Amino acid sequence: MLAFLFPGQGVELTRHELCVLERSASATALLDHACRLAGTGPGSLLERGVLERTGVLQPVLTAVTMGIHRVLCEAGAEPDVVAGHSLGEIAACGAAGCMAGRDAVDLAGLRGRLMEDLSRPRPGGMLALTGCTREDVALALESGRRAGRLDMAAHNSPDEWVLSGDEEALQVVARSYRSVRLSVSGAWHGSRMEPGVETFERSAGLMTMAPPEKTLVSGRTGAPVTNERLLPGLLARQLVEPVLWARVMCTIADLGVTDIVTVGPGKV
Repeated sequence: MLAFLFPGQGVELTRHELCVLERSASATALLDHACRLAGTGPGSLLERGVLERTGVLQPVLTAVTMGIHRVLCEAGAEPDVVAGHSLGEIAACGAAGCMAGRDAVDLAGLRGRLMEDLSRPRPGGMLALTGCTREDVALALESGRRAGRLDMAAHNSPDEWVLSGDEEALQVVARSYRSVRLSVSGAWHGSRMEPGVETFERSAGLMTMAPPEKTLVSGRTGAPVTNERLLPGLLARQLVEPVLWARVMCTIADLGVTDIVTVGPGKV
């Protein structure tokens, strides 16, 4: 069995991915749509600073990964299972046949704009803890919360956890635990994004959703999605709740997947 995994924000887009899209007219059309939505052009995407804005990166990355998915499918590589890390779950929904490509890009554009707007008053950031147990993470959250707002944003592997929150809280944790600061511009998957949940869910609910044609594993629950009507809520709650990626990978293994392809940049 073959699984396609779609990366989220934090990966670096390169010329290689853009060149792959040139193999498919529908893929390049999707990228053009994303660029119009973001107010930029395909030829400007790799210029310094263009993709640093969340409101630009999210629709563009979604278009790129969905475009690469189309190139692979046109070449005869059809996945049995799809999943996406954070933002990548919107592309995974498109790959599963739950929503049209342009709708997925539009939804990613809305997500990016909401997150960018909500991060302006107090940007915050994210910190990956490595070599930690669940108990270590609980202690890290307790100590960090004495200095500011702090949430668990992702569980990526058995010993890797990501925290999201105020700068002061992250600094407290970084002094006591082995960690890596993530190159993101806001406190994603945390309580600072709560004001955007209702708007996002309402907009997603207005889009046409179809039952998944492939097995779609939710990053919010770590389980396959069996009812497309749940998707607006799952995608919306992902703004403020952790990505359970370690659980996603266990589910993929339990389903019998033997081969995995990262569709786009990065190494999810």
